[in-house]
Amino acid sequence: MTRFAKEPTAAADGDEVVFAAAGDHVKGEYRCSECGYGITVCRDLPKCPMCACEVWEAVTWGPFARALASSQGSRPKY
Repeated sequence: MTRFAKEPTAAADGDEVVFAAAGDHVKGEYRCSECGYGITVCRDLPKCPMCACEVWEAVTWGPFARALASSQGSRPKY
């Protein structure tokens, strides 16, 4: 059975945050919810190799997010 984690969870500020668990079959860019380690996958999510956390947060993609953040001297908001 193939399943994709697409169910959004409403955050306190009203924005939608998509979480996925280790073992969920996903496609895209994700950040560890504990340490912020980033991965790009098209398969089952692993445990985080840095902290062993099993919860991942989907990264909202923006075509100029990294360039804008680096020009302002800050990290992109994921």
